[in-house]
This record gives sequence, structure tokens and C-alpha cells, in this order.
Amino acid sequence: MFDALFTGEGLLFSLPALAGSFVFLIKIGLMAIVGVDGDADVGVAVDGDVDVNLGDDAHDSSHAFSLLSVQSIAAILMGFGWGGLTARFALDWTLPLSVLSGLAVAALMVWLLGLMMKGMYDLQSSGNIRLDDTVGLHGTVYASVPAAGKGRGKLRLVVNQRSRIFDAISEGGALATNAKVKVVRANGDNTVTVAESKPA
Repeated sequence: MFDALFTGEGLLFSLPALAGSFVFLIKIGLMAIVGVDGDADVGVAVDGDVDVNLGDDAHDSSHAFSLLSVQSIAAILMGFGWGGLTARFALDWTLPLSVLSGLAVAALMVWLLGLMMKGMYDLQSSGNIRLDDTVGLHGTVYASVPAAGKGRGKLRLVVNQRSRIFDAISEGGALATNAKVKVVRANGDNTVTVAESKPA
């Protein structure tokens, strides 16, 4: 049976299963080591993550999971691979049914991962950080902030020695990802207003 996993039809499921499992374990390890978002200022980038954010009382945890994140891609590959392998070789289903089974398990994995990520961010949101405490702090744009009045972006700040993500709006023009900004105001809708930091 082991040989069947790496020949013919088995490769259709075993390669995604192994690749997804490897990436997922690496991401979970990074999350445990450098923070919930798996991203550190030392250059461990969340390559491909569009909106995976740290939770806090200024953060809407419904944004905690994105279908374009590395975690979700890994979950899709894992679900499809292991679900398909189980259906094809353990249950002896036909190949089309095994593919459908893999897709169903992939969808389930993405949903479960979304719940897990949301729970992690909601747990972290229990910290007693007042939004007013962020005023005057300098941070980095995590997800691009549109120009004033055109929507929200995300801002990464270090508050109480912990990296956190806040919803942010611009005081002026649009702010690109990784731009250095300063918090100029805390708003009643759990956002902070930011302006681009001027070099000293």
C-alpha cells in the first residue's frame, strides 16, 4: 500500500497531502515562536498572507482569516490530499469519488482553520490595551491603508512589548504596506488614525 501512495493515482493525493502538511507545520511553528501572525520584524514574512491579523480590542476578529493566506492554502492541500488518500486507498472508492471527497475535506479544513484562527485572535484580544494608549506610537502598515475617507487598512504596533494589529484609517493620502506611520488619534469606532512618519 505504501508504494501505491507514490505511483499513479496515489501521487494526485500524496503530494498535496505532504506539501500541505509540511507548510502547515512550519507556519504553526512560526506562529508559536514569533507571534500569532507568524511574522517577525526580523524578516520572516507572511508571504501571501493578505489579512491574517493579531487580535485585540481594536480588531474585528472576523478578519482573522483570509482565503489567500498561506495557512489556508496549506489546509486546502492537506484536506484534499489526506481526504483523497483515505477515500481511494482506505475506503477503496473510485477516483472521481475520491477527488470529490478530497475537495469536501479541503473545504472542511479551511472552515475549521478559520474557526481556530479566529479563536486564537479572540483569546489574544483579552489584553487590557486601551486604544488611547496607542496615540503617539510609531508602527508599520500591515495591510495598505486607503486615503482618508476611503476605507480601512491594518497597522502593526508594539504595545506593552507585544506586536498587535489595529484597524487604521489615514489622515491624508494612501499608505502602502510597510510604510512607517505614527498614530495621531484614537477613534470611537475602534480604529486609529495614522499619518506617515517623517524622517528625523
